[in-house]
Amino acid sequence: MVCFFLFEAIISGKWFGPRPYVCNGPLTGTYVFAQLHFHWGPDDEQGSEHTLDGQKLPLEMHVIFFNSIYMTQDDAKNKKDGIIVFSYFFKLQAEDNENLSPIVNSLRLIRQPFKSEHLELMPLMELVYPFEDDYFLYWGNVSGKESQHPVLWLLCRHPYLISSGQVATGSFILLMNYRNAITK
Repeated sequence: MVCFFLFEAIISGKWFGPRPYVCNGPLTGTYVFAQLHFHWGPDDEQGSEHTLDGQKLPLEMHVIFFNSIYMTQDDAKNKKDGIIVFSYFFKLQAEDNENLSPIVNSLRLIRQPFKSEHLELMPLMELVYPFEDDYFLYWGNVSGKESQHPVLWLLCRHPYLISSGQVATGSFILLMNYRNAITK
C-alpha cells in the first residue's frame, strides 16, 4: 500500500477593527480576509496542490477571502461570488525564510493532530504580498465534507522561498504526531 500524506496548517485571527481586505483587479467587490493555510508533503518533491509550469513544489499557501456582502465565510461559501483564494508557491533555497520562522517554530509545539497553538502577532503583509500581473486565474471548486463550493483561484507565478529544513520540520513533526495518534 502506498500512503501519501499531505499536511495542512491553518492560520486565522481576530480583529478589533477593520479586517484586511482586497478589491479591484479581476474582483467585482470587496473581499475580507478569513484565514490562510499551508499545504505540504513528506519531502521536498511534493506538497503543493497545484503545479507551476508542470512542476509540484514543496509548499503552497492559500489565502482565503470572502465577499464582504456576506457576513461570514460560511455564509459565502455556497455563493458563486463568495470565496476567492490567493495561492502562493514556495521554492527551496539554502537559507531559512525569516518571515516563516514564527510559524515553523509554532509547529514544533503541536504534539497531536487537530490541535492549535497561538502565534505571536505579526502583520499579514509579512506573509502575503500583492501581485498585480503574471498570475493565473480560474474558477474551480473546493470539496467539503458534504458538498463542493465555488472558488475563484488566483495563483501567483512568482514563488516565495523557503529552506528545506523549514519544510522538513513541519513534515516530520506532523507525520510523527499523526502516526502516534493512529497507533494509540
